[in-house]
Amino acid sequence: EAVTKFGKDANKDDYQFLLKLINYYIYSDQAQRAIAYLDKALETDPQNAEYWKVKGSLYSELKDDDKAIECMKKAIEINPDYVDAIGELGRLYYNKAIEMTSEISTIKEDKAYIQARNEKVVPYYKLAMPLLEKAHKMKPDESMYKIALRGIYYNLEDEANLKRIESEM
Repeated sequence: EAVTKFGKDANKDDYQFLLKLINYYIYSDQAQRAIAYLDKALETDPQNAEYWKVKGSLYSELKDDDKAIECMKKAIEINPDYVDAIGELGRLYYNKAIEMTSEISTIKEDKAYIQARNEKVVPYYKLAMPLLEKAHKMKPDESMYKIALRGIYYNLEDEANLKRIESEM
């Protein structure tokens, strides 16, 4: 009701009705409704990297990786040093590599498996790696980044970086 009454002003610091509604829907597991109100918040503040990151996280929960990736990219475009969005985008790509690995796991012939791995899995690891490396540099104590980087280095057969990251763990 407040959003309807105040329109774009509902997101102003004086009111923050939209943020309260967004948080309410997030914490009550109503991601679609939270996204709808995030869209309204983004109408008034389209350069808010945090809104884009939260929207991406919600799409990730809904298993819509394409939209999640799009939102994370937008957050990073707005704030290139937004470590949480950088790490989250890296995680999304890393998870896509894992998903593709599972998808190709039924291929029996070695040559076909290697080709499928090189075409479907490796590109996602290569997309994830620089993002997770940057996030790790920004937050060196974050274990999720170390664990993902360990998996990437292992899968890309990068022994030097694998040893380095394992020594940090």
